[in-house]
Amino acid sequence: MSEIGLYDEFKVVTEDNPDAELRAMGKKLNNRYPVLLIGKKYGKRGLDYRAFENVKGICLIIQTSCDSEREFVQLCRRVGRHEEECWRIKCSTIQKVDHAAFIRFTANISAQLS
Repeated sequence: MSEIGLYDEFKVVTEDNPDAELRAMGKKLNNRYPVLLIGKKYGKRGLDYRAFENVKGICLIIQTSCDSEREFVQLCRRVGRHEEECWRIKCSTIQKVDHAAFIRFTANISAQLS
């Protein structure tokens, strides 16, 4: 299978994806459950990714660092709400928090408050 062929099975989430679609990931499309690639820009928007029609629940695979511990916790809580089954997997090579980004973020806030 070519590398391009692999991505034909995935859908990349952008700002154009309706919230209702992300809340209904338990519905099969072409006899398969959807697999969505969610990047830093749109993956952590404030909604719950849900798969309530799938008794096996939903799996969140984290392959990016977050800007803070709070952001990481919020990302993890995008799944498994409403007592739904879920799995959260963080790749072992990925740090939960990008400490350099956190320092830049706090420095930016400090500069704005001065």
